Amino acid sequence: MTVFDLDPEDYTFSTQATSARQYDEVLSFLPAGPALVLDAGCGAGYYSLRLAEHAARVVGVDLSPRMIALARRRQFEASIDNAGFLVADLGSLPFGDHSFDFVVSRNVLHLTSMETAVPELCRVIRPQGRLFVQDLVTSHPRLRTLRSWQVLRALTRVPGLLQSQGLQATWRIFRFRTSPGWLQHVTAGRLITPGVFQNVCRQLLPGCEVSVHGERIAVLWEAGKR
Repeated sequence: MTVFDLDPEDYTFSTQATSARQYDEVLSFLPAGPALVLDAGCGAGYYSLRLAEHAARVVGVDLSPRMIALARRRQFEASIDNAGFLVADLGSLPFGDHSFDFVVSRNVLHLTSMETAVPELCRVIRPQGRLFVQDLVTSHPRLRTLRSWQVLRALTRVPGLLQSQGLQATWRIFRFRTSPGWLQHVTAGRLITPGVFQNVCRQLLPGCEVSVHGERIAVLWEAGKR
């Protein structure tokens, strides 16, 4: 069982509280017109349900059954009828070829075998459709394996969180980011450097556009573009 299954509520709260800017970036690449969207690695459906406001239909998939259950609950509470959620592996998606106009994947590809997951995401994109990836990278892969360094990073983010989120939310986020389960997850050494991530994407996604902002990387690819 992963940290996403153990603490789905706290993980979702922690990421959702700091992801508004990333959502705006996703929305800027959404194709015009009534699009069919796949949220690949949707977690608790935060992006899926917001994208549903601008798309014909959104399908969210995630490997965590508890995350999918939470997404379905939030969908029901919000009375959104143009979204659906499935438990699925990004390396073997249960969709036919060319099923979606837009595929988005946020903070999940580094947890997969990219050589398997990326071609599978491309397979389900329609001609002239788009794949947009947001993910995490690191310039200090060895430091990231140290729990003390992760705790220090959490501490350095407290002032900014206090200003933007308030005391109660900041405490909840800090408590989660220093919890044993989360520290075990983030020190597992899965993150790669920006250079490695870019090289893999350029091999698998010819003609893709890559931008790096600190520890975040964004990749845009249009099907059929070389």
